[in-house]
Amino acid sequence: MIGKGMIAAVAAALALAAGPAGAQQAAAPPPIAAFTAESVLSDPALSPSGRYLAFIRRAGDVRTLHVHDLQDGTSTAVMASTANEDFGGQFIDWFRWKGEDRLIVKMTLLDIQRHGNRADGDVRNWRYGQGLFSVARDGGGFIEIKPPSTRDGRPGPVLDMLRNDPGHILMTYRQNGLDVARIDILTGEAEQVENGDRNALDYVTDRDGNIVGRTVRRGVLDKVLVMEARGADGRWTEVFRLKKDDIRDLPDYAFVGAAEAPGQVYVIVRPGDDDAESIAGVHVYDFRTRTLGPAIFRDAQYDAAGLVVDLDTNAFLGGCVVSDTFRCRFDDPEREAVMTALRRHFGEDAGIRIASRSDDGGLWALQVTAPHNPGSFYLYRVGEQRLELIGAAHDGLPEAGLGRAFRYDYRAADGTALFGYLTRPANDTGAAAPLIVMPHGGPEVRDQLTWDMWAQFLASRGYQVFQPNFRGSAGMGRDFAEAGYGQWGGLMQDDITAGVDQLAREGLVDRSQVCILGASYGGYAALWGGAKQADLYRCVISVAGVSDLPALMAHARRENGADSDTYAYWLRSIGDPGADRARLEATSPVRHVDDWRAPTLLIHGSLDDLTPFAQSRDMERALKRAGVEVKLVELENEGHNGWSTKNEALVLTEIETFLARHLPVAGR
Repeated sequence: MIGKGMIAAVAAALALAAGPAGAQQAAAPPPIAAFTAESVLSDPALSPSGRYLAFIRRAGDVRTLHVHDLQDGTSTAVMASTANEDFGGQFIDWFRWKGEDRLIVKMTLLDIQRHGNRADGDVRNWRYGQGLFSVARDGGGFIEIKPPSTRDGRPGPVLDMLRNDPGHILMTYRQNGLDVARIDILTGEAEQVENGDRNALDYVTDRDGNIVGRTVRRGVLDKVLVMEARGADGRWTEVFRLKKDDIRDLPDYAFVGAAEAPGQVYVIVRPGDDDAESIAGVHVYDFRTRTLGPAIFRDAQYDAAGLVVDLDTNAFLGGCVVSDTFRCRFDDPEREAVMTALRRHFGEDAGIRIASRSDDGGLWALQVTAPHNPGSFYLYRVGEQRLELIGAAHDGLPEAGLGRAFRYDYRAADGTALFGYLTRPANDTGAAAPLIVMPHGGPEVRDQLTWDMWAQFLASRGYQVFQPNFRGSAGMGRDFAEAGYGQWGGLMQDDITAGVDQLAREGLVDRSQVCILGASYGGYAALWGGAKQADLYRCVISVAGVSDLPALMAHARRENGADSDTYAYWLRSIGDPGADRARLEATSPVRHVDDWRAPTLLIHGSLDDLTPFAQSRDMERALKRAGVEVKLVELENEGHNGWSTKNEALVLTEIETFLARHLPVAGR
């Protein structure tokens, strides 16, 4: 049931269209600008009582923080910021409720300075500033929050909102070390409460805001990561350390929030090496006793991805995973029944996140996404079992112009069970539309059944899109991820190909109508497909892709240091450029262009410091020498990702034009 009164009140405040759920049949595919546009609504958050709903609304270059009174229907524009990617300005980054009457707001100042001219355009310099502010929900009582003293006066990250202290927050900042200040949100008065170690990286607090743990760098050249706990005497003692040989454990130990008892925190961790503990679960770590408790939540197949706690007591309520979609499971049968009903209402392909809750748990703000929905927000009144639409995150993307996606299970050549996602084109006729194989980056990340801008853009242009979760992907346990170590150009590529082969055998794909597109590691996989699978791929698109593994490893060593955690990880994932050099050269696309036939599009940011631009430049030169049709698009002043809207649109335009020429869709 949808609450009509709520829809009318909030829709009027937001001035938003109904979004994907209420759209009519589109006469033409959505324009590129609709895919690259920023969200018009984000971050809905309920005040502790649930009476007020705050959110950020974007209209053009203006971002405004609104507070809507759910009781009387009035709305207040609390503060606004204006900025764009050409001239800079101020951005509202995020906000948090601090009690019922105030909000903490983080802002970024971007100063873009243009000077001179070159043949290829303006030269631009960027200067960044940060600001943290306390403001009343009616827009008054504006206070700037700063640490006691720093060289530049900038605030650091908020360490703890101090839920049980209505007048203060904790902030970290760097002076001589990583210090902590307790700041009055009404006066701005700041008091140092932690004189930090110069090698401290962050702190851990418990439910009462007590600093109970910290992470520091120790050892020769500060290359060892150490977790320390504070004792009753105030002294720090080592709990555990991670050396470079233990790098696989580094991303598997995450502190995710204060637990129910003082001195305890929740962690997501893989504590052991047996099969059961290959899957990350939720545990409680007690800093007083330096002990890790047993798993209080662990899925049989998927790594824990979050948890839900009682807002009053911090008691554990449920754990979350990404199976195909983001799902939370509750211990309490009544809460679990609520989530089951919501999934039934929105569909099994919907990911449902509780973005915010009132303190009494009776009112939830939900974020709902699906492959064909970039995001909608709802209020859910738990006792009444009633949904009320807040609004859509994006406009201009009618559902009729988007594709439908589903999980696709298949088997690798060695029989291993694998899965990925197949997005069928918009206005699907059931015919075997041309296929774009789109392996994810990372490679230790994963795809899921959710909104994917690139997949939906391609589907809107009439293509099928296959996104395989090959071995080496994250989210399915340590063993599955480590099965991809040392397998660039090997097992991981075979797993991608196995999915295409099965799709063809089942008649879902015409094997002669397949191209491959990927970014970062996916760009490497696309290039390797062009080098070694000329009979399969009609065309290749590599975005920020790796072409030369020894050169990439040399770059990683220079940038991060031979003893760094980052370089140690790449040694495990890719291989040792000394001991494994022959294998790395044998699986580097730039060195294997003799049999290359597929027309190739290369796209790369000129300032990419993760995968250097030279990786695509050298690939272009090699393909030209081999007589292959190739185009290199250089994104000026862009890094590995996070591109400007203008360049994001340029990339989609180049991809659309390239595919229209080399993999045309019938009737378009």
